[in-house]
Amino acid sequence: LSYAVAGIYGRHKLHGLPMYVVATGQLITGALIILPFSLMEIPSKVPSIQAIGSVVTLSIVGTALAALLFYWLLTNVGTIGTLLVTYLLPPFALLWGALFLHETSTLWAILGLVLILLGITFTSGRVGVIMARRSERAAAKAGSE
Repeated sequence: LSYAVAGIYGRHKLHGLPMYVVATGQLITGALIILPFSLMEIPSKVPSIQAIGSVVTLSIVGTALAALLFYWLLTNVGTIGTLLVTYLLPPFALLWGALFLHETSTLWAILGLVLILLGITFTSGRVGVIMARRSERAAAKAGSE
């Protein structure tokens, strides 16, 4: 729900602002909201350099670059195209789980994947494109016979 609200709000209310300004505002606001909760969980000893490096890497790559990409997509692809990305999370979770964690994919998981892909196809408007291509191929095939 928050992706939908953020996408629509960001597209209409923040139009014209540079994407890095919007992304920076989003990240600073999120940091300020979570700050009081983080102060309640101060560790008893300093985390290892690997743990600190992991947090810094996730902050920069997994959050800051992702926010910039999100607003770039809103600007260049539109709200619906940008928000369709969220439908790709379950299929990739299924794929990475199978590849790296050796999880088995059940029939229900595969059927769910098919439903997700169908949802993306319908939501993105690709059904009309697919049907038009099928009609063109049928007409070309009929014309060549």
